[in-house]
Amino acid sequence: TGSNFTHTGGNLHIARAQNNPAFASVYLDPETSTFGEGTKLRIGYSNTPNNEVIGIYSTIDIPNLVIDASSATPPSAQQWTVPLTITDSLEIEAGATFDANGLDLILNGDLIVNGTFATNSNTTFFSGAGNQQIVGSPVFWNLTKDASSTLTLNDDITVNNVLRHENGT
Repeated sequence: TGSNFTHTGGNLHIARAQNNPAFASVYLDPETSTFGEGTKLRIGYSNTPNNEVIGIYSTIDIPNLVIDASSATPPSAQQWTVPLTITDSLEIEAGATFDANGLDLILNGDLIVNGTFATNSNTTFFSGAGNQQIVGSPVFWNLTKDASSTLTLNDDITVNNVLRHENGT
């Protein structure tokens, strides 16, 4: 008890997964947390090795998550065990992969997909109080729009199972 996570600004790069992990590479479960303006959690870096699957377990909201494709072999970021909430934007760069692993993904900001968005039968929620957008052509399993704001589709999307439009435009 009493743990705190503070990210005051800039980028926090997670370049590698551990070998045979029992815990996710990114394990955020503090009692309190603070993120500075414009902070980004970047999964992958220019020296990320081949075939890295970097796990994310977070009980706290993450403002900006970028799956970074700057290495010759971009990583896959994979949710572990719990739903994940992104408060500003989730960006998947070309060549990189985000794997929701069948877990709920709550987006309060934009989704930018230039790489692979693998849902594995999850539900993705667009729940932001402000206007949101989807850039790219992701394939969703279940998609729920439940906030009173506007969700703009900048490209074609596919929903393979259930589309729920509960509120907003």
